[in-house]
Amino acid sequence: MRRCALLAVVGMASLSACHGPQVPRYLPYRHETYTLAGGTITVDITVPRAVKGRKPAVIGNFGARQTLLDAGAVLVSFEYEPKTDPAAASAAPEGAAGSWVLRAESPAVIGRGYLQTIAARAEALVRVVDLVATRPEVDPTRIAVVGASTNGFAALQAAARDHRIAAVVLLLTCGDYHAFLRESWLGMKGKPLALDPGYERWIEEQEIVRHPERLLPVKVLLVSRTGDQTIPVSCADATARALAPVYARAGFPERFEYIRRDVEGHGVEQAERIDALMWLNRWVLERPDPVWNEPGPPAATGALQ
Repeated sequence: MRRCALLAVVGMASLSACHGPQVPRYLPYRHETYTLAGGTITVDITVPRAVKGRKPAVIGNFGARQTLLDAGAVLVSFEYEPKTDPAAASAAPEGAAGSWVLRAESPAVIGRGYLQTIAARAEALVRVVDLVATRPEVDPTRIAVVGASTNGFAALQAAARDHRIAAVVLLLTCGDYHAFLRESWLGMKGKPLALDPGYERWIEEQEIVRHPERLLPVKVLLVSRTGDQTIPVSCADATARALAPVYARAGFPERFEYIRRDVEGHGVEQAERIDALMWLNRWVLERPDPVWNEPGPPAATGALQ
């Protein structure tokens, strides 16, 4: 057994010649796991070994893992499990107002628990950026975040707060909470909003459509679907109308792009994944032309991811 161990260390022979489990002599990636905020945030980091020096980092899992690793990116994913969930705390009997995550005891506070959860998740994402930005293998000027649906809401809020995020990709999300609550099939389904004044003031403080300048100078890609009934395209349209002129006046209109796909449903499929990859390629990745090498990934579908 000592001879087997020695051979493995110096690389003179394969462990296949020895008894016991076969272990590769070299792993192309280094994987690390961290817990933050008293265990409420779990962070997984994968670092490609072949690329030397400081590397871009992409936070978020949107189905392009191997492509991004091949392009030299550090991949970061995280799970956030608060000890108290605002959405659960505000749960109301079925049918009180709204559906599922937007359900509330009355129309005046529809979606309050869900939007509070988004704010908490954005705070957790900033904590993740704190960790990633200090990693010696990460170039702190090339940190990107990709978020879809619920994670997109959180990514948008985090990017508005923390400009260490150089680029953000927002898939099937928006920055207009009023339009979302009013138009979504989970909310008022097109009926007028009549929100509690305190709750409405809180929403107005959170909404990017009311504070688009907060995102400058982050590079923002927004992707929506015209047939999305969960986060209707009208919400994304309003977000684009607020952001585009702000970026133009600041002198870099190319840092904001809006892609409006004529597609039904609420789910991330290969077209959205390629949109995200191209935006990351443009602003943070090292290789000029990373090739999509994961054909036919399954769609991530559902009401809200």
